[in-house]
Order: sequence, then C-alpha cells, then structure tokens
Amino acid sequence: MLLQCPKIKDDKLYYGGSQDWFHDKWAQMAGCASVCATNVYVYYLNQQKVYTKEQYLHFQEKLYALLTPGKRGYPYVYHYARKVGNLLQRDYQIIRNPGIEKGYHFIKEAIDHGNPVSMLVLTHHSIRMRDDKWHWMTIFGYDQDSIYYSSYGKMKKIKTRVLLKKHRINVVKLVRFVNKNQEASLFVK
Repeated sequence: MLLQCPKIKDDKLYYGGSQDWFHDKWAQMAGCASVCATNVYVYYLNQQKVYTKEQYLHFQEKLYALLTPGKRGYPYVYHYARKVGNLLQRDYQIIRNPGIEKGYHFIKEAIDHGNPVSMLVLTHHSIRMRDDKWHWMTIFGYDQDSIYYSSYGKMKKIKTRVLLKKHRINVVKLVRFVNKNQEASLFVK
C-alpha cells in the first residue's frame, strides 16, 4: 500500500521535500525535522497534487520556524510529535525501537488508515542507512517486506527486516498522527 507522497516539480520531479532547498546553511544541514513535518502537513492539507519548489519551500520555512534545530539538530521525538500534532489538530502515537513485528504493524496500521509515518533514525548498523542516520524521514508506504519513505526529495525503499531489526546500535523512532477519535492498538503517548 502506498499513500500519495507530495510531489514537487522543478527541473525534475521530487517526492517530498529536501532540506537542501533551504537558503540558510544550518537549515540545509539540520532542517530534516521540518521537511518531514512539511511532508506530513502538506499530505493532510491536500490542496494540490503537485507543488513548485518555491511553494513547497514556503511551507518548509514555516515549519522550520516551528521545529528550529539546535546544535544537535532536532532529535526530540516527543517535541516533534506534540508540535506537529497541535498544528494538525491530531493526536500522536510514538513507538521507539519497535522491532520488526511491532514496527511493521505500527506502519501498516497507519498507512492503511491513510496516515503517513514520521521516522527518526538516530543510529543504525546497516550500510543501507548510511545516508539516512541522525535524520527525519516520512514513510508513505509498505509492501510485504519493504518500507517506502521520502528523504531528500527521493522515494526510497528498504527491507523492513533491515530497518526495524533489533540491534544494539539501532535507534529508530516512529510517529503517526491520527484523528482525535481514531482508535489504534499501539497507542503510546
């Protein structure tokens, strides 16, 4: 199942935003939380299917002001969930280092109910995650053995067993936003 990831048209087609688009150097280095939040916000806003880079950057900059990174970026999953949840007027659910079965169920349940998942990967043992460590990304889909996510304006795919594997180095946090009256089996706040 794959949700409609926001598309941005410039000289090419992007899937979700990219922190590289910011004009500020620090935002380019540490603005991934605001990009992830923009992907989620624009998904729920759903006013149009394709944005120009300038239109999308306008949203990214507004969310950057809400989620301004500090010296270590924005590794604060509860602050992110609370601030974005308030913006969306939705409840949030968080799961930390869930393992393959619980993590897959959490993602599947969210996507099946039309809710993208914000993902923070702080550290990871897999070489496949080398470009996506200490980084917020947006999950828009899954299949039987893979997760599909947006990072740096690209749609990426990774095996669920690799991403969510329990390992002493792996630190993976997932956040989904649900309607205030929507029940979920893994509600953690």
